[in-house]
Amino acid sequence: MPKYEEEKGYYFAICLKENNTPIGYVAVSGKDSRDFGYGLMQEYWGQGLVTEASEAVLDFLKSTDIKFITATHDIHNVGSGKVMEKIGLEYKYTYQELWQPKNIVVTFRMYQLNFDNKQDSIYMEYWNKYSEHFIETSLD
Repeated sequence: MPKYEEEKGYYFAICLKENNTPIGYVAVSGKDSRDFGYGLMQEYWGQGLVTEASEAVLDFLKSTDIKFITATHDIHNVGSGKVMEKIGLEYKYTYQELWQPKNIVVTFRMYQLNFDNKQDSIYMEYWNKYSEHFIETSLD
């Protein structure tokens, strides 16, 4: 069964405008977290393509019944965090997870964007699941 049939999420290809060649993706999981994720071929990094595609997906999501999205990034992937901030997600908290399949401890930052005007609502599953969690006062 294809991925898009397994969950009630959304999966979009990022394609070049000039020839419609796929170079990345934007996805929103069907899980409770409504995890927002993206990826792009490395040769296209730094051109604002993920930001542009993500903004188009966010415009679409506003017309659905999705109340919020979350997104996480490894603290060492600063570029991903900057994209999250550019498209309007707000930092909520940080947690450490024994990440699989590499079996290493990774520190993740969790961001959220609410579409339902409940700005105080925060998705707490990662906070509750992982004992090492905290709120950073500076995101450098």
